[in-house]
Order: sequence, then structure tokens, then C-alpha cells
Amino acid sequence: MAGLNEVRHASPNTKTGVLWLDAHDDLDTPSTHENGYLDAMAASMMTGTSWHTLMKTVPGHQPVDVKSMTYCGLRDVSEIQRKTVKDAGVDAIWGDAKKKADFTTALAETLDRRDDMQEAHIHFDLDVLDDSLGRANEFPSPGGFLPEDVMGLMGMIPAKINPTSLVVCSFNPRLEGGVYSSQACLSWHLSTYEWFEEEGHSSN
Repeated sequence: MAGLNEVRHASPNTKTGVLWLDAHDDLDTPSTHENGYLDAMAASMMTGTSWHTLMKTVPGHQPVDVKSMTYCGLRDVSEIQRKTVKDAGVDAIWGDAKKKADFTTALAETLDRRDDMQEAHIHFDLDVLDDSLGRANEFPSPGGFLPEDVMGLMGMIPAKINPTSLVVCSFNPRLEGGVYSSQACLSWHLSTYEWFEEEGHSSN
């Protein structure tokens, strides 16, 4: 959220959205969540639907319209969470354990029709990766990104919109089988850094 707040302050007239690459929607609130895991409420805090008093203490924070978000890789959700995403009217590219999703093509088509998103903050939670690639954290699930999806998205997103900031999160190196997760993390950082350098933006 810090990166997003900084970008919105620097570019107040530009339409900034959020790409949420994650197996989970993170739109839970204290009223709907069952175990108190704060990470599951990150998007609701960002969009101003939970922790209202606490979020007022975050310097520069302005709630993001939930409809400015686009999800990609969602799949490990409850029926209540799925309904929350649907009721919010958010664009979402869903993963499916039974049928391989073409995440790159689907997200490209979504971005092509989103004239309200000229640039975007990218949230990349490593549990969006398919569980066949190893355990990035304690919440692996089938139907996620494979290597070709990661590479395709890294090439496609900067061609459609301007990435403004990147957060790669939820990696637990103590778990077994997380080699590809760490590689994907580094690849995203390097790809974004190279794009910023090519466009003449600050790399900070």
C-alpha cells in the first residue's frame, strides 16, 4: 500500500488501478473472517471496507475503489469469498484445478477493455503459483500459474499498462520445494526494475 499511495500522490490525474495476482481475494473483514489472519484482509483495508480507524493512521493512505482492482489467479476461496468478489463487481480471472486457464490471454483481454486503468500497482502473492511448483507458503493450491504464465504475464503487462510499483509477498523459505517461488520472485523484481530503467523512472 505504501507504493500505491506514493504513486497516487505523484500522479493524481492518472487513472491508477491495482493488479492483484493471488490465489486469494483478501477482501475479508473482521466481520466475515474466521481466524484473524490479517493478510486475508489486505485488499479490504486498501479499499476502505475494513479497519477504518486504523487505516486513517497510515500516512497518505486514500482508499482505492474496489472496482479499480483486477484479480488474476483467484481460486482458493470459500463460497462467501467468491460471492464477495462477484458482488463487488470486480474483474477476476479465475484459476481452475480441473481445466488449465490461459491467464495471460484472459488478463490481456481484460486490460484491453479497461479504459479506466492507465497504470497499475502490482500485488504478486507467491501462492498464486500452482502447487506443483512447490510450496511458496502455507497456502498452496492447484490451478495456479505455471512458468509459462509467469513469463507471459511479465511480458504482457508492461505492454498494456504502466506498472508503477510491485509488491512480491508471502514467501516462506523454510518450506520445502520453494525453489521456483524464489526464482519467480527475483524474475518479477528484475523485470519491473528493467522496465523502470527503460522508461526513465526512478528505481526506488
